[in-house]
Amino acid sequence: MQTDNYFSTKRTRTRLLILFLLIFWPLSVKAQGEVVAVLSSDLEAYQEALDGFTATFGEKVPVSVLTSQTPSFGPGVRLIVAFGGKAALTPYPKNIPLIYCLSPGTQVDSTYRSAPTVRIEMLPSADMMWDRFSLLRPPAGKMAVFWISDIFSDYVTDLGKKAPSGIAVVSKRINTAENLPDALREMHDDVQTMWLLPDPKLITPDCFATLKEFSLSNKIPLYVPTAGLVLKGAVGGVAVSFHDVGVTAAEAARQFLRGSDLPPVVFSSHAQVHFNLGTAALLSLDHIQEIRESADTVYP
Repeated sequence: MQTDNYFSTKRTRTRLLILFLLIFWPLSVKAQGEVVAVLSSDLEAYQEALDGFTATFGEKVPVSVLTSQTPSFGPGVRLIVAFGGKAALTPYPKNIPLIYCLSPGTQVDSTYRSAPTVRIEMLPSADMMWDRFSLLRPPAGKMAVFWISDIFSDYVTDLGKKAPSGIAVVSKRINTAENLPDALREMHDDVQTMWLLPDPKLITPDCFATLKEFSLSNKIPLYVPTAGLVLKGAVGGVAVSFHDVGVTAAEAARQFLRGSDLPPVVFSSHAQVHFNLGTAALLSLDHIQEIRESADTVYP
């Protein structure tokens, strides 16, 4: 009878051990690669960026999705790549370098980390932005740039310094999204074009509807940083795709693993020009046919 109890207890312990391994083993395996990817969720945008990362990096990397698991990191991990704001702000070991992307308006405070911290920007560099933006043949004059978050301060300054002849950047920083209508009323006919930065505090359905209505009513072209907003009625935009953000993150990761020093902010070397024909017609823009031929994507 005691022997039966012994084997019964042993079987129970074995089953518990197997159950423990089934639950926790995947997490420990995921943390053993040199490079580990962490996604805020299984959102399509993060998956698209991860695909771009994997294709460029040249090999699959262990992936943790925060909505389904808590990542842990083994001693062999040399680099963490985070996709999304939640993933970027997750507390990681301070001594493991971090590259983070797809987190507009988010800035990781590197003063609390002993390892390098690099942000992959969702905007093209100012030089590339102006180069690609020229294909949209914007009207000459003042261009109002709308933003809220501190993280865009340097970028707006750089835009102003590198603006081409004939265009003057007018910074229109506002305190809150609720102040946008007042800012538009104040400037009225003082600008010839408008540019909306990818600031999550400002890119909301209400704000976009307000900007779009103002644009059409006053025939002032509105340019945006995403293809989706061009499709919804902005006249055009220069945008870095989610896939290309992942490509840029992979290029940065490879440079890091080769021992190269990286700047705190890395810009994508890819950007697409999007153009909305219907909105251009409503605004009575010039050079519509030339813009149509130059754009990467044209919406009817």
